[in-house]
Amino acid sequence: MRRVLFFIESLGQGGAEKILVDLCGHIDRSRFDVTLLVVSEGGAHWDAAARSGVRLRCLFTRAAAESAGLRGLWYRVRYHLLRRLPPRMAHLLFIRGRYDTEAAFAEGLATRLISRAGKRCRKLAWVHIDPIGDPHADFLFNSRVEQEEAYRRFDRVLCVSSGVRAAFENKFGPLPNLAVQYNPVDTESIRRRANESADPWNAAFSEVGGRLRMLCIARLVKAKGVDRLLRACARLRAEGHAFSLLILGEGPMRGELETIIEDGKLGDCVRLAGYLPNPYPALRGTDLYVCASYAEGFSTAATEALVLGKPICSTDCAGMREVLGDQPCGLLTENTEEGIYAGLRTLLSVPARVEELRAAALRRGKEFSLAARLDEIEQML
Repeated sequence: MRRVLFFIESLGQGGAEKILVDLCGHIDRSRFDVTLLVVSEGGAHWDAAARSGVRLRCLFTRAAAESAGLRGLWYRVRYHLLRRLPPRMAHLLFIRGRYDTEAAFAEGLATRLISRAGKRCRKLAWVHIDPIGDPHADFLFNSRVEQEEAYRRFDRVLCVSSGVRAAFENKFGPLPNLAVQYNPVDTESIRRRANESADPWNAAFSEVGGRLRMLCIARLVKAKGVDRLLRACARLRAEGHAFSLLILGEGPMRGELETIIEDGKLGDCVRLAGYLPNPYPALRGTDLYVCASYAEGFSTAATEALVLGKPICSTDCAGMREVLGDQPCGLLTENTEEGIYAGLRTLLSVPARVEELRAAALRRGKEFSLAARLDEIEQML
């Protein structure tokens, strides 16, 4: 049996975190002994990971992170060392254990440490984001050269879409170990969970009849573009278009977004509903899924919307053309606030267009295969 370690910094809300937990829940246990390692315990997907049956390890407990006094100081010292020690030394001190394969399932810290796993260990790195449009991982490396050298130490660097691969090569140049590996999508679970709880739309709005229901699932951070989506919606509302927008997710921009909603007089048609552990009833109830991101990889939420037969309106960011495939199941807009406004205005002005996209979305949603992607990943492991 092959011993496998997956390392990701946290199990907070996010597409990569959810994909990893789904992967761990379906991997062949007769062939792989899997450990899932995170920096700190807790997070939106922690309980699901614990239920998956894999070994779940954390470097730091929640109690240590929240402690005062000497215990809290020791936690902060160790956390600083984890990020700033030379990666080989940090790997020896913190990762521990012997594994046949070690996989960095996110950019940044995981990539930095796993790149220095032992020579006999097979090393894999996942790239879930456009590294140019979303360069959040760069600060963990001293230079772009150091980051590129880390990636060169892996047996495979797995980009989740061709768009991500193109952006990666544009930033770091072509690497011989670079490949495209699409994420597994658990379509059966999505459809089952869509019926597990009540539709949250009626809880968010007193009435939604006669209005186009739009849904956006995103962390409330700059890269997801929710602020420009709200500004576009304010313009549409001022023109008299009827719609409701439900936004699922949390993040540091909540206060700023609440101000945009207030200033744009969107209080009766837009809701920041927070993070929902099960977003699928909301997806089931929507008419249109909206992605306003500056950068994506292979959008998990957009894929899940298609599984439930919901058309997409998205900025033309990395991976989105591959999410839509060759089906006319969505509308791609320019990756600007003006593009988002123009795309939504088109769909709000011609409701029949949304119906046409819905039929294609149902067809596209049936094309995603959990079994095929799992088999590919298991071969990589």
